[in-house]
Amino acid sequence: MSVRQVKIEFIKTYATEDNAVKAATKAFGNHEAFLRFIVIPTADGRFGVVFLGESALQNMAHFKFNVLG
Repeated sequence: MSVRQVKIEFIKTYATEDNAVKAATKAFGNHEAFLRFIVIPTADGRFGVVFLGESALQNMAHFKFNVLG
């Protein structure tokens, strides 16, 4: 078994966690699919959004945000 670290280079970061949540909600809040996301703080004190799962890929979240499938 091997272990590998995943490092995320954010497409875009936000000054506050609230701004990151608002951006994700604005982009997909009225969407029919159930999309999950997390907000991760960066080393420089900003916040990045990562959408999770296949449904995020199918609904093209990867064009605006990072996605882990």
